[in-house]
Amino acid sequence: MSTMPAPSERTPWVIVAGGFHQRGGMDRANAALAAYLLESGTPVHLVGHEVDQRFVEDRMATVHIVPRPRGLPGLSERLLGRTGIQVARATVARWVRAALLADAELTLRFVDEEEGRALNRTYRQKDYATNVLTFAYAESEEDPVAGDLILCCPVVEKEAAQQDKPLDAHYAHLIVHGTLHAQGYDHEDEREAEEMEAVETEIMQALGFSDPYVPIS
Repeated sequence: MSTMPAPSERTPWVIVAGGFHQRGGMDRANAALAAYLLESGTPVHLVGHEVDQRFVEDRMATVHIVPRPRGLPGLSERLLGRTGIQVARATVARWVRAALLADAELTLRFVDEEEGRALNRTYRQKDYATNVLTFAYAESEEDPVAGDLILCCPVVEKEAAQQDKPLDAHYAHLIVHGTLHAQGYDHEDEREAEEMEAVETEIMQALGFSDPYVPIS
């Protein structure tokens, strides 16, 4: 699970994301983060496809609009389409629901290596693309579960090939893994890791997949 450092009044934050507006999902969360930083006196550099006018007009915000890539399939049209496999939205939703312990508002995005690396560098200060990033927004157990899951397709594909796993099984596992992170599960120590892996294995088997932690011989 990614955690964000406290804002600094002197160091600008650079946020690379799809959008910064109020229409829902991760874009709304991006807008909330940018607004919080600006209200705290922290300058921001926003890089995205669509940015609310309020940020354009804010003197402490630098906005760079980048065009949306053409030819990339939308989530509503073809999930995981760039990997060469077809996965229906309903199937992905079923994987998420299997890992939920309560109602939640989650957004899933499938990104390329460049965007995955930029997000990991911006939010975790790690300059490489990782398989899945989870941004969890609940601050206490009383808060409703809300979060964003970012899956980096090239990394997931490479891992599946290296581990000789079916690609849909690896995506399902990482979506389950990220959904559990959004609900507070973690693997910072051995006890937490064992608990989380056991829950993941149970969910994956209930979905009809094999234990993701047992190497395929």
